[in-house]
Parts: sequence; C-alpha cells; structure tokens
Amino acid sequence: MGGIYAFVVVFVIFLFLAAHLTSAEKDYEAKAARSGSQSAPDEPPPMTPLEKAEATIRGLEAAVSDSQARFAALELQHGQLISDLHDARETIRSLMAEQARAKPATDTGGRFGRLKSLIIRELHPDGKPDAGGIERTVRTELFKHLWPEIERIERGA
Repeated sequence: MGGIYAFVVVFVIFLFLAAHLTSAEKDYEAKAARSGSQSAPDEPPPMTPLEKAEATIRGLEAAVSDSQARFAALELQHGQLISDLHDARETIRSLMAEQARAKPATDTGGRFGRLKSLIIRELHPDGKPDAGGIERTVRTELFKHLWPEIERIERGA
C-alpha cells in the first residue's frame, strides 16, 4: 500500500507542476504578444531557415571575393616572374653570343679562328634571328653540343 501512496503523491505533484507550467507559458506568450515579439528583449529573434541560408551565402561570397583578390595578386606575381625569367634568358643569350664572337687569344686570324667564327655565325641561336621553330631548335642544340668541344680544343686540352 505504501507504493501506491507514493505513486499517488508523485502523480498529484506532477499534475500540479504541469498546470503551473502551462499557466506560466500562457503568461509568457501574453507578454510576448503585448510587446510584439516572442523572444526575450535581450535576445535577437531566431533566424528563419531562409535568413540562415542568406547569411551562409554572404559568408561564402566574402570568401570567394577574398580568394579572387589573392588569385589576382598571384597572377601579377606570376607574370612578373615570367618576365624576369625571359629577361634573364635574353641576357644569358647575349652574353654567350658576345663571348662566342670574341676572338681567341691563341690562333687569331688562323684557320681555327675562321672555323670558329663560321660555326658561331651559322649555329649560334642569335646568329640567325629570322630562323624559325625547328631550324632555330636544331641550330641551338648543335651549338650547345659543339661549342664546349671547340673551347676544349682551343684551350689545348
């Protein structure tokens, strides 16, 4: 019998609390209706799914804009590096052509010097600037292959 009594007491307390909470909810809703808002005055109203989606889109658009700005800066840097690379290659070509045109200290005016000048004129990449595509490539590769050997022969090695 003690168990049933305890159950009844707990059940009565439950009903009392449920009635009390229901009236408290009604009082809260009435206050909210009078103030024109269903949330507490310190809290912003909850976001609707549409508002949440719009906020997400704004955040993503800001991230895309930032990424585009960084990409544009990298493109400028890439262009400058490519330009610097071309300038450096052109400087090297000029220096190599100048060095190749310089007369050797030994055998000046001799047959070896004339042969060396002929090879420079005919095979050096800058020797025939109007040579196109494959012809320029073939000339360049032949010059790269032959020139170290010519220098070795000139040094007497």
